[in-house]
Amino acid sequence: MKKISLNFIYNLSYKILLIIAPLITTPYLARKLGAGPIGQYSYVSTLVSTLLLLGGLGTGLYAQRGIAQRRDNLREKSIFFKEVFLIRFIGVALCLVLFIIISFFCEAQILYLICGIEIIAYIFDISWLYQGEEDFGKVLLRNIILKLATIVFIYILIKTPYDLNKYGFLKATSVMLSNLSIWPFINRHVLVKTTNTINLKKHITPIVRLFIPQILTQIYSNSDKLMLKWIKNDNFENGYYDQTYKIIEACLVFRQALSATLLPRLSYLYANGKKEEYKDLLFKAIRIVLMSSFPMFVGLLLIAEEFTAYFFGTGYEKVGLLLKIYSPYLMISIFSGLICQQYLVVTGKEKIYMQMTTFAAIFNVVINLFLIRSFASMGAVIATLLSESILFVMALVVAEKDGILRIHETVYLSGNYAIASIFMGAFLIFTEHIFCQSFISLIFRVIAAAIVYFILLIVFKEPITNSILHKVKGVNRSVR
Repeated sequence: MKKISLNFIYNLSYKILLIIAPLITTPYLARKLGAGPIGQYSYVSTLVSTLLLLGGLGTGLYAQRGIAQRRDNLREKSIFFKEVFLIRFIGVALCLVLFIIISFFCEAQILYLICGIEIIAYIFDISWLYQGEEDFGKVLLRNIILKLATIVFIYILIKTPYDLNKYGFLKATSVMLSNLSIWPFINRHVLVKTTNTINLKKHITPIVRLFIPQILTQIYSNSDKLMLKWIKNDNFENGYYDQTYKIIEACLVFRQALSATLLPRLSYLYANGKKEEYKDLLFKAIRIVLMSSFPMFVGLLLIAEEFTAYFFGTGYEKVGLLLKIYSPYLMISIFSGLICQQYLVVTGKEKIYMQMTTFAAIFNVVINLFLIRSFASMGAVIATLLSESILFVMALVVAEKDGILRIHETVYLSGNYAIASIFMGAFLIFTEHIFCQSFISLIFRVIAAAIVYFILLIVFKEPITNSILHKVKGVNRSVR
């Protein structure tokens, strides 16, 4: 458990930096580049992300799980590493050729070619090896250093909308340097020189089973931006949606850090027959995610427009409305993420995972065709909410059927979090007209509201909060 806690701190620290970085750079870039160029970059970046998923065949989850399962066998782990790396190399190389061909038929060819550096960088991405080994420190430390350096260079180099290519180059090269920086430590985890015959064929079926749901998830995650461009051909609408999506992603970093930390440990426990430990850890994760998601949903719903006015400045008023509409996503995406990744993927039930995501992805694309045409970026937000709601219901049904989670238990667990969040929301509304209107006062109100929320959980004797409180008290006693 100590290693899990340490890895969670590593992941959370990096995810917090991912929150802070946009807080520092997004207002600056919004003013210096403008919504149009930002929307243009968002489209190209989304295309790159989609091709990377195609080229990598969604092997990230499969590779991480496979390393975790073979952690105690150095030779098997080394062979697995080589085979998966070769599969990724072939797939990404083919997609790089496709991307170069696409770039010659598009405007802003230089931006396309610059962003293509990210595809080359993906070839050298072996972070899945360290994640499977639960050795997050080396990867995340280098990512933190490069992220900080990128922030500094953004302020130095980005001054006008004509600096969009410089921005793309900064982002792409930071990814390349991050991926290359962890190669010197590879000998500590795998045998580089192995004489065993490479067998790629045996990986194809399990990779495809995981790849299909991942590509479908990517489709309904990124189809909004792509279809906004294709249907409306409006970089501003794409820019509004992209800025909204960034804020939502920032709100999810705690959950993402927890998921990244738990996946290798849950895979290891399940593969070694420790089913009770696996269920206990998964149940704790669900409680923690519920505890964090309720207040974020209520808080974002109440402060979205005020936050947007201060954070983005003039010209981005629509983002505030989009954030209010998008805020329920913080709640309804809880179980689709946990059940799909921490249960179905870990336990090898890729077929169910594939069926769920296939239905949601098809629904998302179809509903986007109608909603984006009529409501532009707002239609894309509504389509995402509807698709995620479908996944939410399916995930609960699967969890109930397999005995992983009981719906009535979930409702019971959510009671204290919901009540505390309502009181927290009342505090935000009450203090809105007490404090002076400024970004600093808004931050102060949010921090004070979070304190109110956790005090109420302590009063309600919520188990996780009380456990954290007891540990803090224990540390204080040991220090004395």
